[in-house]
Amino acid sequence: MRKTIFIFIAAIVACACVSWVRWCSNNRTAQERFAHRLTLADMYEYKDEDFGYTIRYPSFFSDGRIEDSEANDENRARFVHYEEGATVVIEGYAIRNNGMSLKEGMDSLGEALHATDRRLGNNSFTLSGPQYEEGRPISGYSYYSKFVAHRKLWFVYTMVFPDTYRPALSRMFKEIDGWQVWEKPKLRLKQGENQTPKWD
Repeated sequence: MRKTIFIFIAAIVACACVSWVRWCSNNRTAQERFAHRLTLADMYEYKDEDFGYTIRYPSFFSDGRIEDSEANDENRARFVHYEEGATVVIEGYAIRNNGMSLKEGMDSLGEALHATDRRLGNNSFTLSGPQYEEGRPISGYSYYSKFVAHRKLWFVYTMVFPDTYRPALSRMFKEIDGWQVWEKPKLRLKQGENQTPKWD
C-alpha cells in the first residue's frame, strides 16, 4: 500500500515538473530562448577554400554563403539565424589592405563603419558600433568585427545583431575576440619522432 502511494505521489510530482518546464519554456522571451540555444549549441567550422581562414558558427545557424562580386572582390562566408523578427548574421571574409599600418587601418575602417568602440591588438583590431546600410543606420542593430592583418589583406570575422540580443551573445563575442584566422596545425608523430614542432 505504501509503495503504491509513493509511486502515485512520484507520478504527480513528475507531471508537475514537466508542466512547469513547459510553462517556463513557453513564457521565455525570444532573447532567453536564443541564449539557451546558443549556450548548448555545437560550433561548426567553415574553412575558406581560397584564403584558408576558418571561422566558427553555431550549429543552428543556416548557411547563407554568398560570393559578393560587387563588394571590392570580397568572398564572404555568411551564416544567419532568424528569431521572431530578429536576425543575427555571422560573416567571414578577406579584403585588400592598401599598404596601411594596423593603426591606420583601424582609424580608416573605423570611420567608414561608424565605429563607436575601437581596440588595437598586436596584429589585429576590433571595431563595434551601430550597423549601417546604404549610408543609413539600421534601427536597433549593431555590429562587432575583428580585423586581422596578414600581408596585403585584412581578414574579418564579424557579427551583426539586434541590440536587445547583446546580453545573449557573450559566447560569440568571446569567439570573435579569440579568433586566430588559421587553425594551428595538429602535430602527428610517429613512434620515436621528435615532439618539438618545426615551423616554416
